Amino acid sequence: MIEKHILGNFIPKDIKHIILGSFYSKGLGFNPGYDWYYGSKYNQLWKILEKVYEVPLKDKDSKIKLFNDLKIGCGDIIESCERKHNNSSDLNLINITYNYSIVEILNKNNLSKVFFTSAFVEQRFNKFFLPKLKPSLSTEFVKLPSPSPRYARISLEEKVRIYKQLLPKIVVN
Repeated sequence: MIEKHILGNFIPKDIKHIILGSFYSKGLGFNPGYDWYYGSKYNQLWKILEKVYEVPLKDKDSKIKLFNDLKIGCGDIIESCERKHNNSSDLNLINITYNYSIVEILNKNNLSKVFFTSAFVEQRFNKFFLPKLKPSLSTEFVKLPSPSPRYARISLEEKVRIYKQLLPKIVVN
């Protein structure tokens, strides 16, 4: 069964960066508390960001506030797909159509950095999106350690250390 992405892109005012994932995890909209990006109880992104920025991120509003403060958007590169084995693994996604609105976002805003949440996302982006970007962009592309607990080559603490080095700092006005 083809699933269509139900979140769209989150683009804050004066966006400077964007975090790109692949496709939302199984259970979005059905599991309590899983109502926004990376909200699966298994995904470690919000645990990592809580430690990086030393703020509690227990609900959608606190996550949106953090991303607005950091001028970080988020989106997924896949607009629709099927799940071969009915799970959330990137390798399970087939019959993919891509979310090319990301190209417009990047071309229009000339972002400082694009962060990829996995090697899969980075590879697909380079193949399907990069050729469509304006050559004049000065955007830096950065692969983050995957926030998936399946990416266990490095510990949560090591992921926090790396994210802290790579992600933007909060600017206090």
